[in-house]
This record gives sequence, C-alpha cells and structure tokens, in this order.
Amino acid sequence: MKEQDKKRLTERTLLDIIALSADAMAIYTGEEIIIEFANDAMLALWGKGREVIGLPLYEAVPALQGRPFKKMMQQVLKTGISDAGIAVIDTPKNGIVQTRYSEYEYRAIKDAAGNAYAILHRAANVTERELRNIRLLASEAEIQALNEELTTSNEELSTSNDELAQINKELQTSNVDIRRLNRELKEYTANLRQMYDSLVESEGRFRDLVQQAPVASFIVTGEQMMIETANHLMLTMLGKDKSILGKPIVEALPELKGQPFEGLLNQVYRTGETFYGNELSAHLEHDGQLVSGYYKFIYKPLKNPDGSSHSIICIALDITEQVSARKAAEQAEERLQLAVDATELGIWTVDWKTGKLTLSERSRLIHGLRSGDAITLSESFEMIDPKYRDYVRDHINLAVTEKRSFRVEHLLHPREGSSSRWLRSTGKATYDDAGEPILMTGTILDITEEKHNDQRKNDFISMVSHELKTPLTSMHGYLQVLQRNATRNADDSSKSLAGKAIRQVDRMMKLINSFLNVSRLENNQIHIERKCFDMAELIRESEEESMVQVSNHQFVFAAAERMMVKADRDKIGQVINNLISNAVKYSPQGSTIHIACRIQDGHAMVSVRDEGKGLAEADLSKIFERYYRVNNAESQTIAGFGIGLYLCFEIIKRHDGRIWAESSPGSGSTFYFTLPIDPEATS
Repeated sequence: MKEQDKKRLTERTLLDIIALSADAMAIYTGEEIIIEFANDAMLALWGKGREVIGLPLYEAVPALQGRPFKKMMQQVLKTGISDAGIAVIDTPKNGIVQTRYSEYEYRAIKDAAGNAYAILHRAANVTERELRNIRLLASEAEIQALNEELTTSNEELSTSNDELAQINKELQTSNVDIRRLNRELKEYTANLRQMYDSLVESEGRFRDLVQQAPVASFIVTGEQMMIETANHLMLTMLGKDKSILGKPIVEALPELKGQPFEGLLNQVYRTGETFYGNELSAHLEHDGQLVSGYYKFIYKPLKNPDGSSHSIICIALDITEQVSARKAAEQAEERLQLAVDATELGIWTVDWKTGKLTLSERSRLIHGLRSGDAITLSESFEMIDPKYRDYVRDHINLAVTEKRSFRVEHLLHPREGSSSRWLRSTGKATYDDAGEPILMTGTILDITEEKHNDQRKNDFISMVSHELKTPLTSMHGYLQVLQRNATRNADDSSKSLAGKAIRQVDRMMKLINSFLNVSRLENNQIHIERKCFDMAELIRESEEESMVQVSNHQFVFAAAERMMVKADRDKIGQVINNLISNAVKYSPQGSTIHIACRIQDGHAMVSVRDEGKGLAEADLSKIFERYYRVNNAESQTIAGFGIGLYLCFEIIKRHDGRIWAESSPGSGSTFYFTLPIDPEATS
C-alpha cells in the first residue's frame, strides 16, 4: 500500500473514531475557522444540523458571535500551541438566563514541518461538576463564617469575664491549644476531602472514557480478574449484558475455558507487560450458540505506585470479516494459480511509471530468464522479433489510451538463446483516481506448437487449393462451351443447368481463392499495391455491381464527396463487396442495406448497415478471427467458413486502417472501416 493510501486510511480511521466519540468534537481550518468536520455530539451542542459543515464557525453558530473563541483558535493556528480551559456560557431560555460550564480544548494539528494547519476542538459539558465544586466552596465559606462568629463570641465572653481570666488562665491556654488543634484538624480534613474528590473525579473520568470509547473495552481487577466495567460495544461483542459486571471473568465467560485468554490476562497481571493479540480465534456464546470469530486486542496493565498491577484494561476489535475475506482471497488465488498452472499460462505485471516488469515462474521460463534476473518492459521488447516489435508496442499503448484490453500474437527470441517461441499475449491496465495508468497485468501463452499446426494446415490448404484450381478452371471453360451450344441449339433446359453449374463452380473458385489468400496472409506473401484513387468512385462501382447482382434486397448508397486514398484498389473493393455480401446473407429478403462513405478525422470511413438479427456482445469481439462463425440456428443454414471477415480485417490492417462492427441482438449490424486520406492527392 502506498504512503498516500496509508495516510488516507489513517485520516479516515481518525475521523471514524471522532465521529463515534461521546464528547463533542470538531475540526476547523483557516483564518475564518471553517468547520471541516463535526460529530453528532458537537452538532447537538450547537443545535445545528450537517448543513453547517464547510461554513465559518460564527456564520454557522451566530450565538457565538461576540465571544473570544475565534481569536483563541486563530492564536492556536498562528503559534501552533494548543489551548484548553473552562468556559462559562450564559444562555437565555424562556426568558431565564441559564449558566453552563464547558471544558474545552483547542488542539493544534500539525503537518510534517511542524506547522499548524487545523484545530481539533473537544468540548465537554462539566456544568454538574463545576456547580458541585461551587456548592462545596459555599459550604466551606459558611463553616468559616460560623467559626469566625464563634471566635467573636468567645472573645466577647472573654472580655465580659475579665474577672475570671486569671482564674481560668490555664483553662484558657488549654482552650487555645484545642482551637489550634481543631483548626489543624479542619485543614487536614479539608485536604483529605479535596484529595478524595480528585480521586473520585479521576476514576469517574476514566470509567467514562471506557464507556464512551469508540472500540470495545473492559477493565478487570485483582488476581480474580473481576470485570469492573465494560462498555456497550464490548458487551455486544461478548454476547452478554451488564449482569457480568462484578463477576470473575471465568464465571462471566465460562466458554473461554480451554482458550488462551485467561492465561494471557494472568501473564499480563503478573509480569506487568502489555500483550498485543492479532487475528486470534475465539469462540464466544451468543444466545446459547458458540460463535467463532477473529479478534485484534490489547491487554494493558494499570499499575500501583510501586509498579505492581491492580487492573487490566482490554481494547478489542472484531476483524472476522477482514480475516475471512483475506482467507477467501487467498483460496481464490490458490485456485487461480492451479488453473494458471494447468493451462501453462505465464503471468506478468508492469509498473507503468517505472517500467519494471514482474514475471511469474512460467513467464521467466518462456523468456529464458533466471529467477534473480531483473527486466523492464523496454528490455522485454528487445526479445520480440523486430518484425512484430512495433506491432506489439502499438497495441499495448492503444489499449492503455482507450482503457481496454489487448491481445496479440508475436515471435519471441528468449534471452538464454533457446529456440524462438510464438506467444499469445494479453493484458489490461489499471488506473488511479485521476485516470492515469498505474499497472498493466496480463498473461502469455506459448502457442509455438499451435502455430506449427496452423502452418501445416495452411500448407495443406494451399496445396489442395492449387490442385483443385486447375481442374475447376477447365470445368468452368467446358461449362461455358456447353452453355453456348445450348443457347445456339435453343436448348433452354441444358442452358439453365449449365448456368447453375457455372455459378457453383464460380462459388467454389471464390472459396478456393479465399483459402489461398488466407494462406498467403499467414505466410506474409500477400502483395499490397498502393495507388491513389477516389474512394467515392469505388463506392459507385460497388453500387452498380450490387444493383445488377442482387435483386431481393433494397440498397441505399449515400452520396459521397471526392476523397483520395493511397491503397490497393482491388483489395479495398474486395473488402467492400465482402461486407455487402455478408449484409445480404444475414438480413431478410426485401430489407434495406445502407452503404455510406464520408471523411472523418482525416480518414475515409465506409459503413455498411443491414436490418438483420444483429450480433451478441460476445460475438462482436471475435467475428474478425479466422474461421469464426456465430453459433446460432440461423447461421448454421448459411454457407461459409468464417474467412471473409478475417481477410477484410487483415487487408485493412495492412493499409494502416481500422475495421470494426457495432450491433445488438434484434437491431441489425453496422460494419465500418477507415483508411487514411492522402491529403496531397485530395487537395
């Protein structure tokens, strides 16, 4: 996890704790003391709702205007020195002024350089405590006044009885000593009372802290581990109520017998050393049923002045969900690893900023790397055959730019000098909140044997196609002779049969030529003869051919302006005719096919739209693959081998263009391709 993420997590945790605190707490920033955060207790103290978040304090709470709080907090921001004290607040209510006392603390929150950038404000209503102290002081004043009146009376009695002074001199001396002792006893009693009140107040605060803590907490005392206090969160976690207070922990929680917690408490009490527990499993009884969970907790001893322990405070967190989620993720990762190992997939990850490439063991083996060898993405490109290097790099960069995955096949020359391998590489990037790429993760698969099999298959197809082409050419010629003879002899039946046979031979010749083109593509033997021509003129020729050859569909060719491209005119015409032929095959008779050509972003863009049944999302990403056919009942009745769109894709790719399809079931399909405009020829 990055330091920034850790910081956000820490700040989020702090805000969560503040939000759950029973004390009124808020966070301010800036000279105007802007309210950045306030928990429910603070909002209740102000009598406001969450609409005040983001407002200056005096604007949000007008009743505070005229009071020095703003200047006090500005001073804390300026000096970085926290401020604390007790404020007396007079509030009019129903025509009566009510006085309350608020204990406040303005704590400076500083950055790494030690500069204060925010204030944490904690407020607690201590009116009852202060009124109690005021009443105590008043009682002491009354006692003092009575003592003074008694002294005055004694002095008057002494004056009135001067005649008895000599007689009672010794007695008077004794009374003076007694009064002195009484005063000393009174002072001692007052000191004891003050010490007792302070101790009671301190213990009360500590108990309040335990009760109001935003995490589960309890205190056990003595060697018997008596549960002295426990907050609501702890009682809920234990599945108990307040009846366990005052009981030894072994009696209150008998299900802990045989579990390590009693022994850990005794160890902390005996040694005085804090114990930190992390992900310990515990079985607790809830409503008569044992419930298992995982907990993170602290046992901290509370010590006497001599260093011995008198109590232990326990703070615990239920982390069952986090541990269960982590274990589920670990199991899923193990299953994924088993699946990856079974398929012999290699895994790779690249840090997009540093270029550091991390490879799995299988990926290292494929690249010919030892376990300790470091490698970057740029260095891995050097292993790719030069003929495919830019091709792979461009696909990766395009996938990052368009935030999609990529899939390429290329030849690799491993570092150790072993035989070259054909690889199928896939990957997809992940991005930060700003949309910038962080990592790219993907897989590689050794398809060398698959490529060899494809080559054998292509060689076989090429050989068979060549062997079939010669007799079919001869057959085509013989059939044409038969057709002419039948025409000359007015034999309509023979003429019709010969015409049907010629069409079937033409179809077979077209299929054989497609197989031969596939074979040439696979062997990089297809020849692209680039010449400048007007794409609009080629579209018009396709329109004329379609109108003559197809009679059971309607065609709408949009008017196209002159646009010059530098490409192989015949092969681009083959692409257009193939797309129109597919639209005819896969749309109902009588439907309309729309063909358009226009200039967009410096490219000539051709589109062919039909009114067929459309394609599913899963098919759109595969229809340009070799031999791929849509698997549905309708496509099974239409002849084809899944070669046409593959040839279109390869031809357009070799022209630095792009071809794609847009469709959805029941809405027809639109096929597009683009070619770069030749700006010089167009102008």
